[in-house]
Amino acid sequence: MHPTVTIIIPIYNAYEDTNQCIESVLKYTDKQHKILLVNDASSDPRIFELIKKFALEYTHIQMLQNQENLGFVQTCNRAFGESDRETDVILLNSDTIVTPQWLEKLTHAAYSSPYVATVTPLTNNGTVCSVPNWLEYNDIPEGQTILSFAQLIEKVSLRKYPHIPTAVGFCMYIKRKVLDEVGYFDAENFGRGYGEENDFCCRATKRGYFHIIDDATFVYHAGSKSFKAEKQKLIEDNSKVLARLHPRYFPEVHSLIQANPFKDIIDNIELQLKIDNFKRLSPLCFILHNSIDEPINNHLGGTEYHCAALISNISKTRPIYTLFFNQNSSLIEFDIYYQQQKINFKFPCEFQEKYRQQYFHHERHFLRLMVGILQYFQPKLIHIHHLIGLPLADAIAALQKVDIPYILSLHDYYLICPNYNLIDYQEKFCFEHKTAESCQVCIQKIFNQGEELKYQWSILCQNLLAGATLIIAPSKTAISYFEREYPQLNLQEKSKVIRHGIISQANQQITKISYNDKLHVNKKNQTLRVALVGSINIAKGAKLFIDLVDKISCQQEFVNSFSFEIIGRFNLPLPEHIKNVRIRNAYNREELGFLLENIDIAIFPNIWAETYCLTVDEVLSHGVPVIVTSVNAASDRVKEFGAGWVCNSTSADDFLNILIYLQKNPAEITKVLTKVQNFPIVCYEEMAQNYLNEYAKIQNCEINYDITLEISPEEIFQAYLLKSDLSIYQKELMEQSIETLQKELVELNQLKVMILAMETSKLWKIRVAWLNLKKRIGIKINDSWMQERGDKINSAR
Repeated sequence: MHPTVTIIIPIYNAYEDTNQCIESVLKYTDKQHKILLVNDASSDPRIFELIKKFALEYTHIQMLQNQENLGFVQTCNRAFGESDRETDVILLNSDTIVTPQWLEKLTHAAYSSPYVATVTPLTNNGTVCSVPNWLEYNDIPEGQTILSFAQLIEKVSLRKYPHIPTAVGFCMYIKRKVLDEVGYFDAENFGRGYGEENDFCCRATKRGYFHIIDDATFVYHAGSKSFKAEKQKLIEDNSKVLARLHPRYFPEVHSLIQANPFKDIIDNIELQLKIDNFKRLSPLCFILHNSIDEPINNHLGGTEYHCAALISNISKTRPIYTLFFNQNSSLIEFDIYYQQQKINFKFPCEFQEKYRQQYFHHERHFLRLMVGILQYFQPKLIHIHHLIGLPLADAIAALQKVDIPYILSLHDYYLICPNYNLIDYQEKFCFEHKTAESCQVCIQKIFNQGEELKYQWSILCQNLLAGATLIIAPSKTAISYFEREYPQLNLQEKSKVIRHGIISQANQQITKISYNDKLHVNKKNQTLRVALVGSINIAKGAKLFIDLVDKISCQQEFVNSFSFEIIGRFNLPLPEHIKNVRIRNAYNREELGFLLENIDIAIFPNIWAETYCLTVDEVLSHGVPVIVTSVNAASDRVKEFGAGWVCNSTSADDFLNILIYLQKNPAEITKVLTKVQNFPIVCYEEMAQNYLNEYAKIQNCEINYDITLEISPEEIFQAYLLKSDLSIYQKELMEQSIETLQKELVELNQLKVMILAMETSKLWKIRVAWLNLKKRIGIKINDSWMQERGDKINSAR
């Protein structure tokens, strides 16, 4: 059991501060502990009346009155001597304010080791104990009070109890046995104050004790923001005395400052202050399948670009969280975006390896982490963009446990079938012809699992859709498939169509490129320049495209009628006999306008009902008409605004017929081009505002966060420390350094070749022989080249 404590408060004037200090001690300290108020002959008569009032009102308060001003050191020594000899003591400045559980935490720290002599809490003004800015005077951080800041520090504390060379006197817990063994303050050398606690701690250190900071406790210290000349002179004089008595003291302090063992504590508090601030700003959490900044699980696609645009605009005024599972590194990555800053957390989360490729398994660690992250960071609303890569049942269980309202975006058909584009094993879009029997065959063929996969998947996804407060899709086409798949859910009542934005407002007016002049001079039967744009796989028509260009290549009359450019990745090899196709590979979105300069038409031969197709809008924004399939959701926009042509089937023949017609009738392209120029492009800002309007209808829901957390503050900080050490800029510098090193290595090899040529010359051989002769007859050789090279060359021969 820890002992009782006597809290010694030396007082000299400062009525308001003193009253505040005593009030806080009474409020936050158990009455089993004693309070000793020592009035050092204050010139303000109110001080005597104040402490007398407290002493009369509370039986555990004792007052001492100095008949003359003794100064701080002798006042403390008198209090040490007259305090209860069975208690430890806390020396507490009268300009401090203590906080809940302060004494219990300090005592716990003091008895964490029998060799602890003193304990000092964290404070806003206490040199090595100062937070959040170390070694500085700090105001209470914006948005915090003394109480809330103390609570935050206790909640997030790493409880490292770091060692320090000396306690800091504003609040100094001293064990009674140390006080008895070491003695009181040195009044002879430090009678007027400043340096007495440092001297005391040095004497304790020489007896084998050490001093710590309690990084779970915060005590406010008003102190002085500036030094008067007299005070500064006293500090300088006493520092000389301290250096004489304890020569190692100042070097140890210097070493402490250089090493900064408190960095983690300071960084953790600063991080938690940011998180605490984010919580007050109605944060949103996006759950998705990939990073929005760099390709981690796969190449960046429409969903990632869409989320990046939303985050870029919304995070100007409120924080956006993103959560996804990094499959390559087995990490849950959690990012915070706010006002052009990004904070990254990486939570190790190893899945059971043998189940990695299966859809239904319980990952206990993942569930705990996901629940813990959402509880800790407290988003007001969750927006689910994609769950692929996450254990679906656990993700749904986590959402149910935290009970935070969530929105679902339908970027594809993952919540209908784990084969998210609904392309069956025969490489056909299956929705219109699927049956229970065909699903069973397809599941076995694609996933090598039984019929229970479809049944379980349907049940889980129904639960997820039913629990959503709102369902958002970029097109009516996307919603229609879900309404047909889950008619019992009546999704129409809580569904909303919001078109994707593709460009910022600033660039909206300068993006379109007029093709009128070029097309007016086009002649009948001139080569039609066709582009295939995007990351093209089977679902997006890779095989259809190969079939199309193959048909053109096999018919001599069409060979010179069309030229094709693939702008983006093409996931299948092109047959060698196809010559009229140029592949540009992956591109930056900013380059698309330039890449489309010489293009007449872009084709989108999708064989699946893509829910939106951002690339169609991007191409139209650069003034290029499009041909799309009827199953593509973009077909509705193309029809509505006359921005191109819709192929009624997903066959190469139908695409070829449209191209032949347009190649022979360029005036038709000119007609459509006028409509393309008037195609309504949605800008990012408009899209973001549409989403904010929907968020505003939901975010005022009451959420209960007063629950036992599944995750600790220390785990949060460790996840923060796991963030990538290299910024994009640093990576670029590293790449440049590697490139420079490679060039230097080439130059070095060239020099080696030159040296070798020189060393094999007749003159070199004569020089080596002459130097060796001098060496044999005892003449000292002052030739560094010979010393480095000659002996080796001679011995090698």
